[in-house]
Amino acid sequence: HPSRAFKAAGLSDSSGGNRQNTSMMSRAVNKDVSCVVHLYHDAADSAHLDLHLESIASSHRGTKFLRVSGRVALIINPEIVAQQPPLKRLDPNTDVPALVAVRDGSVVTTTPLSDLCEGDT
Repeated sequence: HPSRAFKAAGLSDSSGGNRQNTSMMSRAVNKDVSCVVHLYHDAADSAHLDLHLESIASSHRGTKFLRVSGRVALIINPEIVAQQPPLKRLDPNTDVPALVAVRDGSVVTTTPLSDLCEGDT
């Protein structure tokens, strides 16, 4: 589920919204983690990116690699997106697939796949 993926990456809504199961959620949110979140789109580009991430994961031990439906994750988590300036720059209609780098509970950077492929012609 897109909300759980953001929480597993260490991102949470600190505005006070959605307080159900707070004890369970607080255990699930580990802010002392590095994570790469693949905001996927149902396309061949996303599959290619998955294969690349699988190939580099073993050389980045301790880093979580997550995959979540990009458009849905950005739309149904407006509080988290609003709190993370790099996420606010992503347009759910045009910027997925994308990669999101998270460290210690904050989005460090985002990169739409179109930016990764610039110059590949």
